[in-house]
Amino acid sequence: MICQDQPAPSMVFDVVIVGAGPSGLMAAVWMAQLNIKTLIIEMKSCRTLTGHADGLESRTLEILDSFGLASIIWKESNRTMEVCLWVRVPCPGHHDSRGDLCRDSVSPNCNPGLSRFQEVTLGQGRIEERLLEFIDKSPNVQIKWKTSPQELLIHQDLVDLHREHAVELRLDTDSVVRTKYLIGCDGAHSWVRKQLGLSLEGKSAGNGDWGVLDCIPTTDFPDIRKRCIIKSQAGNVMIIPREDNLVRFYVQLPARCATRFRRDRRPSVLLSILGDALKPYYLVTSHVEWCTIYTVGQRLCSDFSVQDRVFLSGDAVHTHSPKAGQGMNVSMQDTYNLGWKLASVLRGVATPAILRTYQEERLPVAERLIRFDRRMCLGICSGSDHALANRENLADFKDETTGLEETLSEENTTASGLSVTYPPNLLVTATRIPPSRPDKHGVLYCSTPHLAKNIVIGRRLPDVLVLCQSDSQPWYLQERLPSTGQWHLLVFGGDISKASQLQRVEALARQLTRPTSIFAPLCMPGATTAVGSVAVYLIHSASRFDVQLMSLPPIFRPYDDRRGREYRRVFADNEGFAPGCGMAYSLYGIAPEGCVVLLRPDQHCSLVISLEDADTLERFFSLIRRVKCDESSPGCRRCRDRGVPCPGYSRTFKFCPETPHIPKPRPRPNKARANQDITIASAPVLRRIRPRGLPIDELLAPALTHHALSTQHGDVFCDWIATNYSCLYATYETHVALDPMVYMRHDLATAPAVVQGAVCALTTLHLATVHADRQRRLLSWEHYGDASAQLRTTLAPRPTGVVVVTDEMLFAAILLGLYAMTDGAGSAAWLAHTRGISDMFRFRGPGVLTSRIGRPLFVAYRSFVLAEAFWSRRACPFDTRDWKHVIVRTALAMEEPAVRLWELASCEIFACPGYLARAEGVLCSRDLPIRLALMDEVRRSKANLANLGSQLASLSVRGEFVQTNLNNIESATRLLTGLLRMLEHNEGGLDDPWALLDPAKMIACDIQGGFDSVAMSMGLKGLTV
Repeated sequence: MICQDQPAPSMVFDVVIVGAGPSGLMAAVWMAQLNIKTLIIEMKSCRTLTGHADGLESRTLEILDSFGLASIIWKESNRTMEVCLWVRVPCPGHHDSRGDLCRDSVSPNCNPGLSRFQEVTLGQGRIEERLLEFIDKSPNVQIKWKTSPQELLIHQDLVDLHREHAVELRLDTDSVVRTKYLIGCDGAHSWVRKQLGLSLEGKSAGNGDWGVLDCIPTTDFPDIRKRCIIKSQAGNVMIIPREDNLVRFYVQLPARCATRFRRDRRPSVLLSILGDALKPYYLVTSHVEWCTIYTVGQRLCSDFSVQDRVFLSGDAVHTHSPKAGQGMNVSMQDTYNLGWKLASVLRGVATPAILRTYQEERLPVAERLIRFDRRMCLGICSGSDHALANRENLADFKDETTGLEETLSEENTTASGLSVTYPPNLLVTATRIPPSRPDKHGVLYCSTPHLAKNIVIGRRLPDVLVLCQSDSQPWYLQERLPSTGQWHLLVFGGDISKASQLQRVEALARQLTRPTSIFAPLCMPGATTAVGSVAVYLIHSASRFDVQLMSLPPIFRPYDDRRGREYRRVFADNEGFAPGCGMAYSLYGIAPEGCVVLLRPDQHCSLVISLEDADTLERFFSLIRRVKCDESSPGCRRCRDRGVPCPGYSRTFKFCPETPHIPKPRPRPNKARANQDITIASAPVLRRIRPRGLPIDELLAPALTHHALSTQHGDVFCDWIATNYSCLYATYETHVALDPMVYMRHDLATAPAVVQGAVCALTTLHLATVHADRQRRLLSWEHYGDASAQLRTTLAPRPTGVVVVTDEMLFAAILLGLYAMTDGAGSAAWLAHTRGISDMFRFRGPGVLTSRIGRPLFVAYRSFVLAEAFWSRRACPFDTRDWKHVIVRTALAMEEPAVRLWELASCEIFACPGYLARAEGVLCSRDLPIRLALMDEVRRSKANLANLGSQLASLSVRGEFVQTNLNNIESATRLLTGLLRMLEHNEGGLDDPWALLDPAKMIACDIQGGFDSVAMSMGLKGLTV
């Protein structure tokens, strides 16, 4: 325990990121890639699960591909090839006075010539999951969930000394974090921005309120799997098809509907307006994944950084509507721009002056984004928005003549990030005539763009196909430029089969590798880190059959003792085995004499020069490279000679004792400590911390000790089950093999590590609760984190894309879900776990009921799966034909009548969430045949429950098991009765069938015995009828 007079515990990091959204995780990916000690702070308990952003632009996919993350995201995502515009056309004599809904135009939703990727849609949660998997592989990046900062302090006396930890954060855990740099990625309501005294400037647009709905629709609308914009008097709609048959709808809401949705949060409000806008087509849904409402507004913060120590990115500095699909993309591109610069400064290979280019480059991008979003909203919205445009400054909208189709075309070019061009700065050279005196960055040179007419200085390098000289394999050039913090020097040597051209290339190589060149150490192979180094590539236009790789200068074929020779640094612009080869020089507009192109680590072009202009490269790197301080007084002579401000250095002081060193005698081993018992808190299964002096039995028979430890875990776990789930344990133990003692005592020693870790976490938590031991509780959290990470790794899809779930993996997941319940994390944690366990049950299939431990797992956790289905407003995973067939077959084979009748009744209870989900869509669509069919199914289930309940009540033995199940059957019957009454008497389609359950009561599990009551009620705890 820490006394109040002692200082709070302090942690030191190079970078701290506040916010674990896409922007923060992209920054963390850079830090993990470049081994920078980093801490991520996130207020939420886990990553995004549903909703939020869902679009990935071409440039974002290129960025993810540079980290090796694009392929799996590309496979999981949905690609939208076309965008359709629908309008209502007046039709005389038509039954609808508003006219008929017709397709007005169809245009491509991609620009294949600009990138090998195209726009895709994928839920933000899935994207965050892939980024987190990448980050988890790095030991240098930590994530603290459920943690929020409380105080921010910048030490002004240390700001200019970039080696010092000048930023201090105090967290809600009373710990203090000191860091060199802080990145605020905490959204539109950014805590970091507010602490800095900055604000977002702007206002809300006059487009009203918009609702967002993610669902799996059933409809006859022909373009439901295309991106659509529907302009209708009932409300404008945008349709975005997503992965796994999901579709996102943006619905323009009248004021009264917006007010009602904010009050009730019912998706039926959005579905009703959506149905009117799509008429004469119908739309119903049985699964609503997420819905929300927002007001269109464009706001911008003009300061992206403070003192080059604290940086803001993403929604913390620019907010807009989600209709353009740019929020997540621009946010990730913000931190992609910043990450390599921070790493270069931290690694000591670049001067801190390059950090100023972050705002210089990203602020214009944000300003263009705001203007683009205004035009997009103007094109989609109707009515009063046109009047608003007339009142605004038309320069912001590119005049009224800019139509919606032109805006959509711009979305696939400039707005996607493919055509973003950074202005001249310390990292991007100008293209004008060389000045007579240095500019504000100290630059006395410029690029020569006529040597590469189609390569824009400051813009990302377009992707082309080239052939590898060594094996003739075709490569996209961007695939050879990964994000490793390394610069890339592309030498376009021309036709090097001619002796004169080859001599120019060889002369350039000699200039770059001469001993006095600043460039020479940057190109040396075998460096410990790629950050700040330069990879040199040769791309020639000669026939590859006329060029011998080993006759080229060594800088193009470097050799490393550990990795061998690098054979993929020389490429030929020849026709090859893939269409599109042999066009690099023409697409780039390379002059016959060739040129040199310098690319930054983020693939943007910095410099274009001739083959003879190697001195310009020297001057360029001399301005951005950090020269080691010579620590002379009063200032660094090296920095003074270069004409740049000295970043300073820190002096370290060491106190030396005046007395000579006297070695201390080695302590004798403590026999009493050596013979003490091994407890769960001190020697868990996953991390066994052995005493220094091992007892004789552990030395001679370690397997016996391990078996004894496993038995101890089993005993404590069974005690934990009886303590936390006493009702479930006592009620079912004589009817179902729920007691895990046999498995724990006999199989735990050979169980997978993830099961051992989950059991260890639970037993340690139980002992910590019983003994009020904070250290054991902290240890249980560590075991819980390790087991969760192991489970995520085990559940990763195989190369074939198939997810394999075993009984042991399901067992571990359920144990971790029970841990989240008893740890007091609240409803969010256990609901998130249960959602994942539901998916695991679905992957495992009904075969789990016939396995040795699968049956107890199903019985122990099915109530929570059903409760989560009610909470998420979706069908239960057990409500399928295959599951019901196995449940019924297993029930009929049981000898005990009470158990047999209850298992048959559970099949009808599993159907209740699906009935409610289907009823919501039926009530919104007002489709009479579908409503009648649903009513017949509900009546059939109600009758089956009544029959099974009467048989169960007639049994001669009436114990607690029978009485509990009779109560559950009665609750389900009341729920179905209320649903039937709603379906029979509701003609206006205004009622919400989910109102039959009170979610607050259903998941009110923070009290003692709360989860036990959920298990006993089969998830019907919140019944209101």
